[in-house]
Amino acid sequence: MYANMQWQVTPRGLETLEGAECDYWITAAQLVETRLQADGPIYEFFVDLGLKTWLVPEFLEEAYDKALAVHAERLPNPVDVATWERSKKAFRANVMRRRAQKAHSE
Repeated sequence: MYANMQWQVTPRGLETLEGAECDYWITAAQLVETRLQADGPIYEFFVDLGLKTWLVPEFLEEAYDKALAVHAERLPNPVDVATWERSKKAFRANVMRRRAQKAHSE
């Protein structure tokens, strides 16, 4: 399927690699679960992961994109391009917020 330095796309969905700092998995159906924000829907799990201190954002974004493609036929809803772009923007904002909080606390 696909793997990078932190994540792997599996038959079940998307998971951290064995031995990663945190054991985390998202089912294929959860990849496209949405939450409504002021500017429209976002993919909830992806955006919320931007606040986690243990992940490498670039690895997650790459792996999530691959997981959406690999599991496209199994998803309960097709991937919406506008929602995915909005989600990436919100994810990156969360990453920046997390980094700013970390820098402020040091």
